[in-house]
Amino acid sequence: MKEKNTAYHLSNYYSNEVDLFLKHLIRVKTQPNEKTIHELRVEIKKLRAVFQLIEVIAKKEFKIKPCENSLKDLFDTAGKIREIQINQICFSKFKFTKEINDKYKKFLLNREEELRGVLKKSINDFDKSVLINSKNKIKKITGDLNNKKIWDVCLFYLKDKTLKIENLLSAGNNPLIIHKIRIQLKSIHTIASLLQKINPTQKNEKTLQLIKQTGSLIGNWHDNLVLINSLERYFIKKENVSEDKLPAFLKSINIIEAENNLIVKKAIQKLNKVIITLKKNNFLAQPRIGSIR
Repeated sequence: MKEKNTAYHLSNYYSNEVDLFLKHLIRVKTQPNEKTIHELRVEIKKLRAVFQLIEVIAKKEFKIKPCENSLKDLFDTAGKIREIQINQICFSKFKFTKEINDKYKKFLLNREEELRGVLKKSINDFDKSVLINSKNKIKKITGDLNNKKIWDVCLFYLKDKTLKIENLLSAGNNPLIIHKIRIQLKSIHTIASLLQKINPTQKNEKTLQLIKQTGSLIGNWHDNLVLINSLERYFIKKENVSEDKLPAFLKSINIIEAENNLIVKKAIQKLNKVIITLKKNNFLAQPRIGSIR
């Protein structure tokens, strides 16, 4: 049996991701819980990473803006609900006074209920045809390319993202920089996963695991940061905490910040290891699959 070439794998990967996204969309509409909303956003992030890759490969042959724009409202609204759900989970891990506890939980529940209606409307308004039609367009575009070009573009993409992370790390470790690093790391994981599907090796799988572990660590940092910002907005900026309860509230905030400082230190160590590993490995061995046209 003739082996599938790289173009087939890329097209098939994209097609499968679109199908998974559409399935998650249906699940979110009926059950907008923490798990389904998280899965929906993960699929959108994967699609965005493939859009970036296709844009580099296809140049002007494929317009990614209509696809990206079709996902924007969904992604943003789901993100707001996801933020609330994460805040609910993280908040329960730390100790606050009963007054703070009751007020904040009530605020989150009311806000989530409000946003569920907005998300439902976004799902109802979503035009599935944009993504469905894009599957055939990408299949045609990639079908006209040879294996080596696609593989080389994937490697260039990984090198470019790795360099961006390296440059960001050298600029410091403030929240904005760590957040940007997190975005680059997610894109690396998506494309590295594609290459592993095309050419599975134990070495590449270990690299993927390292990337995933590092991403999870930064994700924990991000969740804590979102919680801190939310608590400060609601209780300090909106003055929803009495003056006599403020010192205890700030003490709890300081505990979360201290935990985050430790997470950042561990994350930076992991990120440096990711950079070194990607530079040594970088999925450089092009597979011998199909015929190179």
